[in-house]
Amino acid sequence: MGVVLYRAFGVSLSRLRNGVLYGLGVGMVVLVAFAIPVSMAVIAPAAAGLVSEDPSMAAPRPEPAVAITDSAISHAIWGVTAGTVATALTRRLGANYRCHRCDIEFSKRPTYAEHVSRMHGSGAPLLRRILVLGGGYAGIGVLRRLQREFEDSVDTSITIVSEDNFFLSTPLLAEMATGHVEPRHISTPIRTFCRRARYYHASVESIDLDGRSVMIRRTVDGKAVEMRYDHLVLALGGQTNYYGNSSVEEHALTIRTLEDALALRNRIITMLEGADQEDGAAEQESMATFVVVGGGFSGVETAGAIHDFVTESAERYYRNIEPSAVRVVLVSAGPILPEIGELGPYAERAMGRRGVEIIKGAKLVEASPHAATLDNGKIIPCMTIVWAGGVRASPVVAALDAEHGAGGRVSVNECLQVAGRPEVHALGDCAHLVNARTGRPYPPTAQNAIRQAAVAAHNVASAVRGRGSQRRFDYASAGSMAMIGRRDGVAVLFGLRLRGVLAWLLWRNYYLSRLPSAEKRLRVAIDWLVDLYVPSDVTRLGNILDRRRRP
Repeated sequence: MGVVLYRAFGVSLSRLRNGVLYGLGVGMVVLVAFAIPVSMAVIAPAAAGLVSEDPSMAAPRPEPAVAITDSAISHAIWGVTAGTVATALTRRLGANYRCHRCDIEFSKRPTYAEHVSRMHGSGAPLLRRILVLGGGYAGIGVLRRLQREFEDSVDTSITIVSEDNFFLSTPLLAEMATGHVEPRHISTPIRTFCRRARYYHASVESIDLDGRSVMIRRTVDGKAVEMRYDHLVLALGGQTNYYGNSSVEEHALTIRTLEDALALRNRIITMLEGADQEDGAAEQESMATFVVVGGGFSGVETAGAIHDFVTESAERYYRNIEPSAVRVVLVSAGPILPEIGELGPYAERAMGRRGVEIIKGAKLVEASPHAATLDNGKIIPCMTIVWAGGVRASPVVAALDAEHGAGGRVSVNECLQVAGRPEVHALGDCAHLVNARTGRPYPPTAQNAIRQAAVAAHNVASAVRGRGSQRRFDYASAGSMAMIGRRDGVAVLFGLRLRGVLAWLLWRNYYLSRLPSAEKRLRVAIDWLVDLYVPSDVTRLGNILDRRRRP
C-alpha cells in the first residue's frame, strides 16, 4: 500500500507521522462508511428481532452519541496500529524514492524530482559536500543526525568512508569472544544507515587539509580515489598503543575489533584443546594460563569474561585439565578501575574470590610465545597474552598538519573544531579535548563519542546552512560501569554506587539500549536469555586464526 500511495499521490508512508495519519484516516473512513451504516442497517434490526423473540436477551442500550464515540476510539486505535505497521512494511519494502545513480534516497517525490533535475540535468551541479571518515559510534552518530537535517536538501551531499563495512558495538566484544553473543548480532552494516548518504568501503590513506581533499584506497581492488570536501568530520577512532614494545605487538592479542575478538576466542579454545591432550603438568598449565594486561574497563571485563568461559568449559568439556592448572592473570600498572573510585577495591576482591589473579603496580616489558615478563622480574609461563593497555590515534590522524595531544590525537576546541580549520570537526578516539571541569582530556570511550556526535552534527549543520551558531561540548559523565564476571558488576550512576547483580543488569541494559536497531537489540537479548540456561559453546569458528604467529 505504501508503494501504491507513493507512486500515485506522492505520499510516503516511510515517515511514521504520515503512517499514523494514514491509519487514522483509514480508521475514520471505515467507521463512517462501513461500521456506522452496518450497525444501524443490519446489526441493530437483527438485535431488535432477537429481543422480540426472547425478552430475556434484552440489555440496556447506550446512547447513540456514546456508542459512536466508543466506536470512534476503537477505530482510531486500530488505525494508529495499522498505520505504524504500514510504515514498518513500507520501510522494509523500500518505498522511499531512490536515485540509483547516486545511491541515495528521498522520502518525498518533489525532493527526488528536484534532485534529478539538479544532479542529472544540464550543467554542473553546485553541492555542499560533507565527508565523514569513520564508522564507529562517533561517525555513525554524526551521519544519522546529518541525514535527518539534510533529508530534503538536494544541494548537500553526504559521504561516509569506513574500512569496515559495519558498525561494531565494541563494549560487547568480550561478550562475543567468550560466546555470550553472536558476532553478527553486535555488528550492523553501515549501508543500513545510509539513506541520504553514500558509503565507500575503503581505507583512508591521507588527508590534505589545505587542499580540502582526502585520498582513499578502495578495499575491492586497492585503487586510490581522491575525494574533495567542504566540511570534514574526522571520526577514525583509534588503534592499539603498544608504547614502542615490539615484542608485545608481535605476540600479544588485542580486543578492539571483531577480528580481534574472533581470534581471541579461537586462541582460547585452541589452548583448552591442547591442554586437554597434554600430560605434562608444566606444559598443561602454560596452555591453560591467560594473561590480560590493562586495569581499565576493557582489561577488567576481558579478564572476567575469559575466566568464566575457561573455568566453565574446562569443568564441562575438558576433563583432563586439572582445575589448578587454569589461571587467568590480570596485570595492571596502577589500581583496578580507577575511574569508579571506591568500587575499584570491591571489583578487585570480587574477581579475586572468583579466582582471577591480580598483579598491581607492574608492567609487561616483554612478551614471547611461552611467557610474559613483568618489570618486577616476575615471569609468567603462558601461551596467551591479551593486551588492553592503551589507545593511540591512527597514523593518518597523527600525520595531520595540526596540533596534536597525547597519543597523536588531533587537538580540538570546545566546538570540536580543529584549530585554524573551522570546516574540520574531530571527535571520538581521534580527538584530544581537555575537560574544563577536571583539567584532564576526555577519555576515549563510547559514552563520550555518542555525546560528541550530537554536538559535531549540530555544528556541521549550522556551518553548512550559514547560521554560524556553534554548540560547545561540555559533558559531565552520568557515571561509569563495568562487568567483572557472570552476574557481577560495579557501577557509579549519578553518585550512586552499585555492585553485584544490580550493576551487572544495569551494564547489560545500557549497552543493549545503545545498539543501533530494534532487530539487533532483540537478537542480543535472546542471546543473553539463552546464555542463562545453556552452557558455553566451545565450537571453534572455522579456520579464523589470529593474525600473529601461532604459538
